Amino acid sequence: MKIVQYKTGDTELLRQTASQLPPHHGLRFPSFVDHYYGQPDRAALLLMLNDEEQVIGTLGYEKMPFVTPAGEYTLAIGSNYHAFESGAGGLLFLHWLKASDFGCVWGGNENTQRVVEHQKWTRFQGVDTFQLNAAYAEVPGEAWWRQAAKTALRFSPRRTRIDERSREMLHRGGLNIQAIAEESFTADLLPKSSQFAFRFKPSAEHLAWRYDTTLDFVRYRLFRILHNGESAGYVILNEQPGRTIVAQCDATDRWVLTQGVFAALSEACRGRRNGCGVALTSACGIMKPALEEFGFRRRANVRPFVIGGLGRQPGFGKYTGNWLVNFDWGDNGLRAPFLGQPQIETVSQRVPKAA
Repeated sequence: MKIVQYKTGDTELLRQTASQLPPHHGLRFPSFVDHYYGQPDRAALLLMLNDEEQVIGTLGYEKMPFVTPAGEYTLAIGSNYHAFESGAGGLLFLHWLKASDFGCVWGGNENTQRVVEHQKWTRFQGVDTFQLNAAYAEVPGEAWWRQAAKTALRFSPRRTRIDERSREMLHRGGLNIQAIAEESFTADLLPKSSQFAFRFKPSAEHLAWRYDTTLDFVRYRLFRILHNGESAGYVILNEQPGRTIVAQCDATDRWVLTQGVFAALSEACRGRRNGCGVALTSACGIMKPALEEFGFRRRANVRPFVIGGLGRQPGFGKYTGNWLVNFDWGDNGLRAPFLGQPQIETVSQRVPKAA
């Protein structure tokens, strides 16, 4: 057996992998795989091959720089862990953890959770998922009448009207906050200081790659937060059919960031998107009550947030009330079905050519 790292254009390896996964799985979409895992200095997809050169396991990760209560570290956030044959997972796990200071799982499938529980990684409490309005996401191949019902529900008068509610919350917030749409990621978007003890600390180049606003399979929108007319941070939204995800955000001040998120939602969720579903995560003790006042409902610890390493634990402490944890880390917001993208052709999908 051996482990290889996926490279852009490894079509046959990707086809082998896709043939062992369920329909609409992310690894069935070459556009996503080539973008996300095609930057070896930022993210990697490891493939375990048997002696016949067949794919028997996969594990991906993104290397992300963080400020933590114990100093600055690089975390490798895991994704797409699959063991198609017994014994493949352990070697992939070792390669993953050697790539950074610590490994991190933000969500993850049942197999991943079993592995990190066995390794006694630290599960951090207080990182909650919040939902406003039901998403009613579109599902490929769904019956027409279900699609029509979801469309009607999106425009129900009982749903929170995001634009109006955002403006109300901004008025109550007492700050002069604006969200200005931007097309490109520049260094001056990044906050010069922060009140968060734990936060993702990317470069502008990392943000420009990970949340590229020009991608054709996912739609990211970037907003600059202005506080009294001065740049104080940014908000990145992931716009999906029927749902908006607060993908990544940061600012100099926790209350400024809270109000900046509301301002960005006000700008983005207008017209047909005024009643869409909204999802975000927060560990912040200041942001959470404001979200609930807005109308968001908390779904406590739906997505486990776990960090660990090879025989050692992170010395980050247990308190997360001053942490900044965003939803769209790793590949959490890069999930199929993607906008207008075809799946790779696999053996079971091939149609014989006419004689």
